[in-house]
Amino acid sequence: FTVDVGKGMRLSGNPLEFMSYAFFYPTFFQGPIDRYQDFVSNNLSQRQPLTFKIVAENILRIAGGIFKAWIVKTYLELDWVHYFNYPQDLSYSYLWWGMYARAISFYLLVSACNDLSIACCRLGGFKVPENYNFPYFR
Repeated sequence: FTVDVGKGMRLSGNPLEFMSYAFFYPTFFQGPIDRYQDFVSNNLSQRQPLTFKIVAENILRIAGGIFKAWIVKTYLELDWVHYFNYPQDLSYSYLWWGMYARAISFYLLVSACNDLSIACCRLGGFKVPENYNFPYFR
């Protein structure tokens, strides 16, 4: 927002509009970051009605996010305190596994959180952009 204003974007005369953009809870802590004009045009002025297709897609997305978190909790849970405090006690293969497990679990957890926030916002009538689209593979 600061960069856009510095480039000459006009401020809105409605402070409630700006406050709803700045403190929109689902995107306040982790993103996805949306430009002010896009947020206002997508969410505050043109709310789209929910259709069966939108509801079904977002319920599947919520289920996928919960499944990702379950995978991390079930299969990628390691004793991280022992892993980071006493690495000399572990084999090289376990250290390599831990490094990749940590990277994969971070990716899956952040991706799950973004899926949940985007789907819940969409079910609430708000359109939030994608934020976590293949970050390790570009």
